[in-house]
Amino acid sequence: MTSRGHDRVVVVGHSLGSIIAYDVLTRAYSEMNREHDLPDLPVNEALECLEETGLALTTTDVSTDRDPTAYRKLQREAWLEQRRNGNRWLVTDFVSVGSPLTHARILLARDGAELTRRAVSRELPTAPPEYDERRFSYKRNYTLPSGDRRSTRALHHAAVFGVTRWTNIWTPSRFGIFGDWFGGPLAPTFGPGILDLPVTAGPWTRFLPVYPHTQYFRGADSAANDRPGSSIRSLREGLDLAGEWLSDVPDRSVHDDDR
Repeated sequence: MTSRGHDRVVVVGHSLGSIIAYDVLTRAYSEMNREHDLPDLPVNEALECLEETGLALTTTDVSTDRDPTAYRKLQREAWLEQRRNGNRWLVTDFVSVGSPLTHARILLARDGAELTRRAVSRELPTAPPEYDERRFSYKRNYTLPSGDRRSTRALHHAAVFGVTRWTNIWTPSRFGIFGDWFGGPLAPTFGPGILDLPVTAGPWTRFLPVYPHTQYFRGADSAANDRPGSSIRSLREGLDLAGEWLSDVPDRSVHDDDR
């Protein structure tokens, strides 16, 4: 993935598209996680803070409220830091909408135990990523043109959601029939670093079987859809287009190649 004039990429996947997007991000990051330039003074402070915060998040008692806010804020800082070190990964956000990944125990594995095993073995990336001795990064050594030795830290191949935030939008179902029973929360399965945003359907569609699954992107120009809890407002929050992601992006011309 090259910049080709872009500073940032946001991936949005609805329904089956969210599974395809998850697969694409998994494959792409595993091919790019080791890439970096040869900075004379590599910096990894934000990454270290991110790893510490993520570890605290994953070890928090599941019965308490796991708030991913601090982790997500540090994801931006770590993404910027990785970019300054020369990593070419541009995807800042993944937004899943009405995602069947909530049923991963039967879609991606035979049962919950196998799903856990696949996550631990880093076949299925999680947020935060799977840890190895309190880190999801490792030391990577390199030699400068001058012959001086340096080392930086690279995220492991399944740590895509270390620097890419994951927002999940879904409509709760009622009685297992009404609402969007294709989608659901993802943090319980793919990690507490995911921001699950349950949204409300319209006054009539919420009582129609399956129908809300096709309504997430409707009414984008309607003032009613800017209400708190609406899918359009949640989608805008997930995209974070008005945020500060690009306020300190390194000069993209430095990283524009055709690889």
